[in-house]
Amino acid sequence: MNAEHAVVDYKKLSTYSLDPNHLSGGHKARVFQSALGYNPTNADVLGARVQEGVLTATAKILDANQHGQRMAVDMPILGANGETVIVRSGWIYEPDAVVPRMTTIFVK
Repeated sequence: MNAEHAVVDYKKLSTYSLDPNHLSGGHKARVFQSALGYNPTNADVLGARVQEGVLTATAKILDANQHGQRMAVDMPILGANGETVIVRSGWIYEPDAVVPRMTTIFVK
């Protein structure tokens, strides 16, 4: 998967996936907060854990579309609250890209 170069958008993590006030991402944020203790103030920790997790977790190849080759990676993530749960991250290799970019993340 070229996981050692996987791109995690920390801004997207803090302003979408972990923002409880975001119109479409707020539900994810509330689950991350309750299950793992992650919120916009510690998005960098979650991002680092995801980047570590993709190094050892198995990527499931999904269908390719006009945007590129999609993959899903399920991995255990240690929370800021000390709990560990399975988190699914979605990735894409855009056409002509050599590294995957994270497109989504949520608690499974």
